[in-house]
Amino acid sequence: RVADAMVGKSVMMMGNHGVTVVGETVAHAFEELYYLERACRSVVLALSTGRPLRVMDDSLASSIAEMWTRFTDQGVAHFAEQKALLDRHDPGYRD
Repeated sequence: RVADAMVGKSVMMMGNHGVTVVGETVAHAFEELYYLERACRSVVLALSTGRPLRVMDDSLASSIAEMWTRFTDQGVAHFAEQKALLDRHDPGYRD
């Protein structure tokens, strides 16, 4: 059921289960999860102000989302840099 529900999608949030992220490579999945977490942090921070949020209209959001899909290869470089940081600070993660 999960695989069927994810057709054409890379992220699925499941109530009481968490999030599932998939990608063409581990690097692509990492990138999806990284930016999902950052977006969620931003929403929680914004909601914590208790003030009304100014939300962009759907057409602008769709346009920005479509533009974002053009940058798929940056995930490979981002993932490589994260591994390089781990290699420097905690090389034992590879064991």
